[in-house]
Amino acid sequence: MAILTVQEETATITFQAAAAGGDEFVNDGRTRVWMKEAAAEAPVALAVMRRKCNAGVLHTTLQPATGQETTALANDLKLTPAFDRHLYNDANGRAKITYTGTITNLTVAAVRMPPA
Repeated sequence: MAILTVQEETATITFQAAAAGGDEFVNDGRTRVWMKEAAAEAPVALAVMRRKCNAGVLHTTLQPATGQETTALANDLKLTPAFDRHLYNDANGRAKITYTGTITNLTVAAVRMPPA
């Protein structure tokens, strides 16, 4: 599992190749994962909750607002929702994401959103 350096949201975001075993990043609750896919492989990013949500459910996948996992399509930029640190962080304060499908052409970046 590779560690992504969290970047501030600016005009220039540096992407790196997605790691086959998944990626992790220090999560403050305002961080999103940006994904760019250069081919038509459509990998899916998954994140496992570390604690149960308010409904008492331990979710096994990241559920964006659409109710679907985050899928990166060819020549597309996808953003995950921010990761609630109380639900997604491990003991080291990191959220972990894994990928399904082929990730040969997938690049990712962890980006902190500006305060509201």
